[in-house]
Amino acid sequence: MASKKKRSLKSWTEVELKRFRDLVKTGIPTTKIAKTLKRTAASIRSKAQKYGISLGGGRGGNRRKARGRG
Repeated sequence: MASKKKRSLKSWTEVELKRFRDLVKTGIPTTKIAKTLKRTAASIRSKAQKYGISLGGGRGGNRRKARGRG
């Protein structure tokens, strides 16, 4: 049986939170924010939800507009 990797919960510092807010304001995608802060995308989304920060995007944000058939 493969051993599971133990999760280590890393607390957010005030400096990281400020950097996080600044990155969100610039419109950087969640995955790039995660790489920059060395966190998972899930932790970024979780923190945004906890603090009521909108990450933008949403469902279908990059979909092409439908063209009229006709």
